[in-house]
Amino acid sequence: MDPTKQEALRKVPEVTLIFWIIKILATTLGETGGDAVSMSMKLGYLVSTGIFGLIFILVVLRTRKGGRGRTVVDLGLVLYRHCVSLV
Repeated sequence: MDPTKQEALRKVPEVTLIFWIIKILATTLGETGGDAVSMSMKLGYLVSTGIFGLIFILVVLRTRKGGRGRTVVDLGLVLYRHCVSLV
């Protein structure tokens, strides 16, 4: 087998583990954040969706401005995108 393919296959479990960690964190944070804003603060679903949508747009713009190689910002965008989809 080609050494490049072997190296790629060795990374699969690591990438899968990181994906599921991010997925669980995003789901937990999204549900908690959505409930906190819409129910606990009594702002309602429409206002809370607007708040999270605005923050999402700001994160996307920040990601675009940052360029490549900013893993933390990119992972933050993935995490926040999932949070917004749960509101």
